[in-house]
Amino acid sequence: MELWPPPADAILETLDTAGGEVLSYFIPNILDLNVAEVDRSSKTIRYNAIISTYERQILLSDAVIEELEIEILSPKVGLWRFRGKQKIRTSVKG
Repeated sequence: MELWPPPADAILETLDTAGGEVLSYFIPNILDLNVAEVDRSSKTIRYNAIISTYERQILLSDAVIEELEIEILSPKVGLWRFRGKQKIRTSVKG
């Protein structure tokens, strides 16, 4: 993604989390996201990024998941589908 080191327009903020306050970089309108499967792709959306100085995982907000028209069926197993579609898909392990 090439977001580290943070770009010049990144804003360093202190965010409140369940584990306490953490420093994070807010980068406005930096990501173009879509879901690409062999037989279908979602629309592309533009979103902000928040980069934690501690966390290494990529997380998607509820709002991003909804805009990408993803329905999560089983988060532990990794089953999902596109909204309104019957085909159940399996998450890709990275």
